[in-house]
Amino acid sequence: FYTVGDIPLEGSAKVIAMDIGDINGNGIPEIFLTRLNVTRQGLSSTVIEYNNGKYNIIADKLSYYLRVPHTPTRGPILLGQKHKLGTPFQRNVVEMVWQNGQYVEDSNWRTSWPVNAIGATLGEIMGEYWMVGYDDTDHLRVFNDKGAQQWESGGVRGGSSFFYELNKGNSTINQIYFPARVQMRNLKNSPNQIVVSVNDDAIGRKLANTRNFTDLIMYGYAWDGLD
Repeated sequence: FYTVGDIPLEGSAKVIAMDIGDINGNGIPEIFLTRLNVTRQGLSSTVIEYNNGKYNIIADKLSYYLRVPHTPTRGPILLGQKHKLGTPFQRNVVEMVWQNGQYVEDSNWRTSWPVNAIGATLGEIMGEYWMVGYDDTDHLRVFNDKGAQQWESGGVRGGSSFFYELNKGNSTINQIYFPARVQMRNLKNSPNQIVVSVNDDAIGRKLANTRNFTDLIMYGYAWDGLD
């Protein structure tokens, strides 16, 4: 591996998730960076695209969590979830489209899944788009396109060290942790395989503001029609 380009990012916003996909339809995949702002209390997400020999910012300071699942039928779909102070699991996940030179919410497609977009993905099951994602307790959950839960993991999965800071008053800071990434694989003979990381927290998630991951296991799941 060798470096083919460096992309300087202005400011101190921290990248917590990265996806790629051609959403604006020009044949060049965009790079979607979900970024925490300098205070860790909001979002300042960025979209970059390669053009004319360099990487250019085509959207910046977006207050959205961004995620690009790659589906068998439609290809890449951009999911967005507008940041809401206090909870990153506040249900409003929408499809975003490129319109008039900017990314906007598609008013015809929105959901009520209680997950965070960067720790979620879509799968095509029985002609519907189903959502897979983590809730705020790191349990993996599957929802149909009506928002009804179809399955929940029997124990804690995932686990991430990324967090934002919620000021609770009297100078008390509460760290709200984001979910880990989840991947959907649509193999020819076995579609809708879910691949997740399971991070073993030595503290057992008993301390609200501390994560200490000492071990990692990879889990794979396949949908059998019922479970």
